[in-house]
Order: sequence, then C-alpha cells, then structure tokens
Amino acid sequence: MSENLSVGLHLSVLCSEDVPLITPEDLARAAHGFFGHALVSDFLRACRHWPRATLPADYYEPVSADVPVLVLSGGIDPATPPRYGEAVAARFPRARHLVAPHLSHGVSGHGCAPRLIEQFIRGADAVLLDGACLARIPRPLFMLPVGAAP
Repeated sequence: MSENLSVGLHLSVLCSEDVPLITPEDLARAAHGFFGHALVSDFLRACRHWPRATLPADYYEPVSADVPVLVLSGGIDPATPPRYGEAVAARFPRARHLVAPHLSHGVSGHGCAPRLIEQFIRGADAVLLDGACLARIPRPLFMLPVGAAP
C-alpha cells in the first residue's frame, strides 16, 4: 500500500507541476537521451487520467523569506546538483547549504544527515550546524544485478 501511495503522490505533483510544461521540443530531445522518451511518454499518458491541481499564475516564481532554511545537496547528484541548492539558499538570508560530496540524490537519510536535520528542527537555525560529517559519508557501492557479468 505504501508503494501505491508513493506513486499517487508522485503523479499528483508531476501531473500538476511538471507535465504541463513539457513541449514537443522537449519530447524530441528526450528521444535522444539514455532512456529515450518512454518514461516521459508514460507520465504523459498517466497524467491524462490523473487528477491535478490548478496552480496559481505566480507558482513558478522564486520564493524568498526571512526564515531558517537547511538545504542539503549531493555532490554527485545529476538531477539536482549543488548549484541548484546554492540558488535556493541565495533566496533565503537565514539559509545554510550543506553538500555531501560523495552522495547523489536523497542525502537526508544517509550518515549524519538525519542528526543534522534533527538539530536544525530542534534549534530552528541552520547557521550553527557543523556539516563536516557529510564529507565522511562514503560513496555508495555500485552493484550489478545478481548473475550479471562484471
């Protein structure tokens, strides 16, 4: 059941925020990528039937606020590289951007990151966090499927 909820949430966000922005030119470019346009086509097909939100006109405008913000990036994240985290942090005067140099997407569950997140929530201040421990998290192992030739 949790997997189905995850897919539902994923489609709710994707169908409301991302899929409406896909152009025919985007599809043509995707056809030349590693996965081709199959993945995008699957989302387009699913979103034709999935309920979606109507977004306000200013939805895609950058947000900024004087609130504490902790931004975590993976140094080898191809989807949301650290430069994106820097751009987000620049919009918030009380932000702190920490990079785990050897991780990719989803830093929050690795090594000392959960402890840093807890400290941030408890103290509501990212400025005092010591993120040096993120550099000690090793790069995840690369695994081949069972029976695959090395």
